[in-house]
Amino acid sequence: MQARRTRRLASLAATAAAALVLASCSGGGDEQNASSTGNPDPSIPITYAWPATPGQWDPHKSANQNAESTYLYLVYDRLLYLETDDKLSPMLATAWKFSADGLTLDLTIREGVKFHDGQMLDATAVVTNLERARTETTTAAQLSVVESVSAPDAKTVQIKLKQPKYGLLYTLASPTGSIISPAAINDPSLAQKPVGAGPYTLKSVDSITATFERFPDYWDKDFVGSDVKMVSGVRDAEATINGLRTGEIDAALWKLDQLPSVEEMVASGEFVDARYDSKAQSILYINTKGVLANEQARLGINLAIDRDAINKAAMQGGCPPVSQAFNDGIPGSNPSLAPYGFDPARARQLLSAAGVTRLTLLQMSLEPQATIAQIVQQQLKDVGVEVDLVPVDSDNSRPTWRQGKADLWMHNISLPSPDAESLINLVYTGGENLGTIPPELAKAADEVRLSPVDSPEREAALSRLDQYVYDHPVHAPICALQGLVVARKGVQHVDDLNNMRSGTTPDIRHLIAVN
Repeated sequence: MQARRTRRLASLAATAAAALVLASCSGGGDEQNASSTGNPDPSIPITYAWPATPGQWDPHKSANQNAESTYLYLVYDRLLYLETDDKLSPMLATAWKFSADGLTLDLTIREGVKFHDGQMLDATAVVTNLERARTETTTAAQLSVVESVSAPDAKTVQIKLKQPKYGLLYTLASPTGSIISPAAINDPSLAQKPVGAGPYTLKSVDSITATFERFPDYWDKDFVGSDVKMVSGVRDAEATINGLRTGEIDAALWKLDQLPSVEEMVASGEFVDARYDSKAQSILYINTKGVLANEQARLGINLAIDRDAINKAAMQGGCPPVSQAFNDGIPGSNPSLAPYGFDPARARQLLSAAGVTRLTLLQMSLEPQATIAQIVQQQLKDVGVEVDLVPVDSDNSRPTWRQGKADLWMHNISLPSPDAESLINLVYTGGENLGTIPPELAKAADEVRLSPVDSPEREAALSRLDQYVYDHPVHAPICALQGLVVARKGVQHVDDLNNMRSGTTPDIRHLIAVN
């Protein structure tokens, strides 16, 4: 039976692009996913499909950190851990505290943690990692607020900041906060041979599979798991569904264009699905330079978009229209703000007054972004604006956008951190806003940065920023994306995967099979 399963997986790999075979693992708690009953059985592997392959295994150098995180999370533990409700909890740091002025963060480092190469974790190892991460291209921007890192003693790390940034805690719970063995951190082979302190070690890797085995000296003795195999080859949506039906895949993310298939599978009683409300959005980015530097023109773009039509035509009715920076139910969202609505007459007036008659729109090859781009093209044409679609490879879409080579870009927000501050930095005051940041917007973002995590002050600051970008549109939010997971009935914890609410890559270590 095992040999037959292996051959099937290899066959599936030849048809598409990435799957993760996760041997069952548990966080050690007594909670169980109500969607699957039975006894957890660590001897049963779980096959998890993932539409990306790991480029390399150095968390500080990952060129596509968000897509590769699912792999990295298995090998590397971070300083802090993000729970399913987006609350922070201890991981390699057992406690943390900011100074009264917000300029110093003290971390207490967990004792008794062994790396995969036998090295022991201490404060010096953490300092070495953070200092390295500050200089690497992938992670440097996320740690640019850090002035210095030191180890006053073997159990304490002290981080000095150039200015207060309470959201740094979320960065330390991301791959940027991954801790590499100090003996391996400068080894050129680290990109192929990861050495972390996570629950799994990478046993072997080739063009099709990456095989992991449980690390017997993992510090969390309540963690239960067995071996893991990653199989490259399941990117195609139909291949994922077929793999689930044939038993070659046990769990996977899915897209809304697969809704009829998933609903049929769930109705059969053999599958379960989970849908996570998240911070992620489908969004039309607007180049705030040039002709669209005019705020009224950007309002015209927003009013020209029929979000309900897009939801029905491209999203199977599963992506609720949104006009705000933050989705409903997310800290900072304003229930009192009415949607922009679809007003083609006013949109035509505003765009005509601003002299907007022709625009370019980057069209990615991914769905549903490609279809939404075509719909937006037609909706803008209906208000007198011709739109030229510019096909772009998904991997090159962001660099092309940031070079200012288009007026519009249809994309989904993918956050480097689950904190709403990361959305602000990426979308409104950072890389995706190509124009000058208005002083009022910069001030609103600073108020968020200066507010402690989970405080009423932070939520109020987020609400003020949300109000500002609603009144002074920068981009055009389209709809609120959900995190969507489907699994065979014998899989538990499908509905409490970490990171799914943020729209980031899930940490799947707590999936477990039942017998």
